[in-house]
Parts: sequence; structure tokens; C-alpha cells
Amino acid sequence: MTQSMTTAQEDRAQGTAKLVTVHGTGAGQEANAGEQWWQLGSPFQEELAKRLQLDPARVEIVPFQWADGPNRGFLQVPAKRYISNSILE
Repeated sequence: MTQSMTTAQEDRAQGTAKLVTVHGTGAGQEANAGEQWWQLGSPFQEELAKRLQLDPARVEIVPFQWADGPNRGFLQVPAKRYISNSILE
């Protein structure tokens, strides 16, 4: 019996990975790119990629932004599921 592979399984088989950055409370921005450490193109991400010798063809950096609103644990559960699902895509 043959099983079809999910995208995440295919990525692992090809040696690719996702690195998810998650900002802290109140640190969100409208754009995924910018100067904050968790944003694409930030000095932190550029230095991280250089020090870890990340190959952009094999490692995708994915910023995750929390929704605006109160920081309540019960509201984080759906967001955690979203993060998990986006990693497995």
C-alpha cells in the first residue's frame, strides 16, 4: 500500500525546513518585512542566516504575527494550531 506524502514530508525528504519567528506581546507590525528582529530582512535575520549558513533554497524563514487584541491564553490556542499547521504545509 502506497501512502501519499504531505508537503512537510516532501520538504524533509528534500532537506528543506521552515524557521518560524514569533514576536512578543505588543511587538507586531503590519508588514512581515522590516527592521524588527522577527521580520524578514531585519539585521537579526541576516546575521542569523550568515552565522548558521542558511541556504535560502533549503530554509524558509516565516514570520508569524499574533492577532491584535488582549494577550489571553485561551486566545493563543487557535494561533498555536495555525502555527503548527503552517509549519506542516
